[in-house]
Amino acid sequence: MKWWLILLSFASVISAAEVADEVITLYTNPLAFFSTTDDMGNSTGYSVDLSKAIIQKAQLKSRVIALPWARIIKVSAAVDLSLITGMVRTPEREDLYHWITPISRNPVALYTLNHNSKLLDSLEDIDRYETVAVLRDDYRQNILDNAHAQNVVTFNTWQQAIGSLLKERVDSLFFSDMGVALLCLNENLNCADIRKVYVHQTAVSYLAMRKSTVSQPYADRLIEAAKEYKNSPEFLQMAASYLTQRDPMANSMVLLDGVIGIEK
Repeated sequence: MKWWLILLSFASVISAAEVADEVITLYTNPLAFFSTTDDMGNSTGYSVDLSKAIIQKAQLKSRVIALPWARIIKVSAAVDLSLITGMVRTPEREDLYHWITPISRNPVALYTLNHNSKLLDSLEDIDRYETVAVLRDDYRQNILDNAHAQNVVTFNTWQQAIGSLLKERVDSLFFSDMGVALLCLNENLNCADIRKVYVHQTAVSYLAMRKSTVSQPYADRLIEAAKEYKNSPEFLQMAASYLTQRDPMANSMVLLDGVIGIEK
């Protein structure tokens, strides 16, 4: 073997070892079924377990941090090796992240209470509602901003937002089918009066890694690991453990092509 091939081979070994020694920070936003955190700060849930399994398959180490969504966006920007669960892929974010693998597919829509419902033909008509609730710094807030919605009310959590709709403190809610179903069940809310009045688009959430000067080799390993894991019996067993739970929220979920969706 020529000297330069030996040197290249040695460099590859060093690089692989360095990658394996690094710790990936996994950020997750608490949401029923996908991510829950106990009193000791331990996180679990479908997207958390999926992400941890992929990281382990890539022979990497991880630590999990649960934060409100707005804080995740800000805090992760300062961390070179940060993964985020449930990051919806949008044109604005496309070049900012490595898109490791899709997690969920979910219709984004506008909701109101039955007695106040006015069907909309497009998002341009959203000002027919005096106020619209949305999560602060969520991609759905960006959609409303781009549509020049005038009366947007932002909240720190979706629980606050949907609670305000039910108490008629706001007239409408810009959320998603899966989010409404999960929160109403998990928070034991009476949501029978909530009606969908407009469907905007179907959003796909991902496990995503913020791009940095050192992220590429880690992202490459994670993408390959995600493909391997999703084609394994272990993945199907993990997904089934969530989809077959007695909890009513699991009954509305389906797995299609390795992506969780809500049953119509």
